[in-house]
Amino acid sequence: MRLHNFSLDGLADFNTDNPIVQDHFKQAHEFWLENFPQLAGFRMDSIKHIDNDYWRKFSEDIWTYKPGVELVGEYFGGGTSAPDAVDFYNTTHFSTFDFDFGGDVRDIYLNGGSFLQLPNLWAKDPQLGDARAMVTFLDNHDVARLRGEGVTEVYMKQLIALWFVARGIPCIYYGMEQDLFTPGDKGDPTNRPRMVSFNTSSPSFKQMQTLIQLRKDNQALRYGQTHVVYQSNDILAFERTFEG
Repeated sequence: MRLHNFSLDGLADFNTDNPIVQDHFKQAHEFWLENFPQLAGFRMDSIKHIDNDYWRKFSEDIWTYKPGVELVGEYFGGGTSAPDAVDFYNTTHFSTFDFDFGGDVRDIYLNGGSFLQLPNLWAKDPQLGDARAMVTFLDNHDVARLRGEGVTEVYMKQLIALWFVARGIPCIYYGMEQDLFTPGDKGDPTNRPRMVSFNTSSPSFKQMQTLIQLRKDNQALRYGQTHVVYQSNDILAFERTFEG
C-alpha cells in the first residue's frame, strides 16, 4: 500500500480511484491525440506507484479512443523479476522497460558477470507471453551512463551491437549516439549533461544508424524468436528466427 498511497519525492499525489480523476486523465490524453493526430503515443513515468487496476482501465479507454496507440510504462526495476511488473505488462495495453536486461548487461560489462545471465533471463520470457515488446535500454535518466562508469569505447560498441540484435525494442538515451558521458558518472545529475553539438559522422551515430537499418531490413531482429546456439561465461552466440 505504501508504494501506491504515499507521495513520491514530495510530488503531489492523485486519488486514481476517484472517477473524476480517472475521467480527467482520460480526457487530457484524448486531447493530445485529437489535436496531434501524428502523435505516436505516450510514455508514462513511475507507473509502479499507481495500482494496476487503474492502468488497465486507462489503457482500455485510450485504445478504445485510438486503437493501437503506443503506450510505454516505466516500472522502475521492472521485468520478469517483479511480479507486479509482469502483471502490468500482461493485463494492460502497455509495454514496459526491461530493467532486468539493463541490469544484466550492466553486471556483465562493468562487474565481470557471466554471459549466462542473458539466456537465463530470456528463459523467463514465457511469463510475459510475448516479450518482444519489452523496451530494452543501456543508459537512462535514473542510472549512471555506462561509459561514465568505466565501460571502454570498444566494449561499448560490442554492447550496443548486442543490444540491437537482442529481443525487445531498443530505447536510445539522448547522447549515446554521440558517446556523451561524464567521467566518474554517479547518476543524476551527472548522467544528464548538456548536448552542445550533434555529429552525424560520429562512430556511435554511424554504428546505431547501421543497426537501426539492419533491424528495419530484417524482420527476425524485430519479431524473431531467440535460439541460443552456444553459451559460456565468456561467450554467447544466439540466432533470431522469424517465419523462415
